[in-house]
Amino acid sequence: MHVPADGTTYPASPAQERLYPPMLADPEVSRAYNMSEAHRFSGPLDTRALGEAVAAVTARHHALRTSLRRDADGTVRQVLHSPAPDPLTFVDLTTDLERLPEAGREEALRRRAAADADALFPPAGAPLSRFTLYRAGERDHLLLVVAHHIVFDGWSMGVLWREVSELYRAATTGEPHSLQDPPLQFTEFAAEQRAWTGTPRAQKLLGRCLAELAGFTDATTFPYDNPAPPKKTFTGERRAFPLPEATSDALTALARRENVTLAAVSLSALHLLLRTLTGSQDITVGVPMANRTRARTFGAVGYFANAHVLRARPPAERTLRDLLHLSAAKLGDALGCQAVPFPAVVAAMREEGFPPPRLFRVLFTFHNEPAPPPALTGVRGTPYDLGGSVSTTDVTFHVGSRGGRTTIEFQYNPDLYREESVERFAARYEEALDLLLGDLDRTIGEAPGPDAP
Repeated sequence: MHVPADGTTYPASPAQERLYPPMLADPEVSRAYNMSEAHRFSGPLDTRALGEAVAAVTARHHALRTSLRRDADGTVRQVLHSPAPDPLTFVDLTTDLERLPEAGREEALRRRAAADADALFPPAGAPLSRFTLYRAGERDHLLLVVAHHIVFDGWSMGVLWREVSELYRAATTGEPHSLQDPPLQFTEFAAEQRAWTGTPRAQKLLGRCLAELAGFTDATTFPYDNPAPPKKTFTGERRAFPLPEATSDALTALARRENVTLAAVSLSALHLLLRTLTGSQDITVGVPMANRTRARTFGAVGYFANAHVLRARPPAERTLRDLLHLSAAKLGDALGCQAVPFPAVVAAMREEGFPPPRLFRVLFTFHNEPAPPPALTGVRGTPYDLGGSVSTTDVTFHVGSRGGRTTIEFQYNPDLYREESVERFAARYEEALDLLLGDLDRTIGEAPGPDAP
């Protein structure tokens, strides 16, 4: 595998160009985009083998050793750094933890890892990923991975854990690993993406996005409890609400019956909820898209993810069944347009003279079964909750399906919303689901209005 020289530069992707200037201007913006995940390992962990695995995975993927810089002319570029020989930081906390009362040791470990997950990356000159292994006992370790979103995304986390697991197995057994060289580096993808945006195909898809947003004025959001602060904050809280098992089963059956996905059903209920709470019939939400449409992107690490705006404004006389199929069609359109960089949509709207304040304030995500945790040979690994949260939008509305059970989760900014309001939103969302589980031939206009109890 070819290893470019230290300091080699590459074009930034459109998404990196959009995120980097506010990162430089405000440390809190940068901190809000730290992505972290931790796993606890019980058993005889081979720390030497784990260090080798982490060194190998960072050598394999440019994104894990990339920084950004802005040149004098304002151009943002990716800067690649040479592979570090020991990128895994080892922190032995056993003595410090033993000095504490047993009841306080777990919280002390959590606070330490959470603080490290929250720590700012240097704005330039150093890779935007870090790996830390905490020793909490002889057979008790915590592995923390932190990467900045400007070089990383959720899909990348799954790639990272799979490769670390295989590289650890190889290091502990002395056998060669089974991984092929990465078919694509994000540095290559960014250059390809920039070239693609000028093609007729890209311009056609961009035109579809702009046509969908014609006449749009401002984004829908959940009604605030408090005035928005003068300066945007990124404080976050999360509240999860598992749906009753009977409701989960009924929603799955409804999706099958209507030949739509559970994501389309969930999105339809969110549309009804926002319409009910705001009185607006023009609803917009953002959806994150993987933007991995080619096989060579599947095993790559980087900031491939893209945002797409879903806009729905069905007339009140249309039926709930129509809404279900409209939601399915909108999600299909999003898949078809996911390669269009979100910054390109914003820039084109500016050029046409109608840039709205925000294209979306609510983000909708749908998760199937979670990715498996890293499987390190000979030890037992479990996901570790670091606590805390951030909110880069007013609300991120998560719908997840685990073991056939559906859970909804609000990730929200407590500077805007009180907890009791979020509980009310969740209850109203269940009411919207009940509407969809009822008579689908009812019209959208028959759904409760904003003043309904």
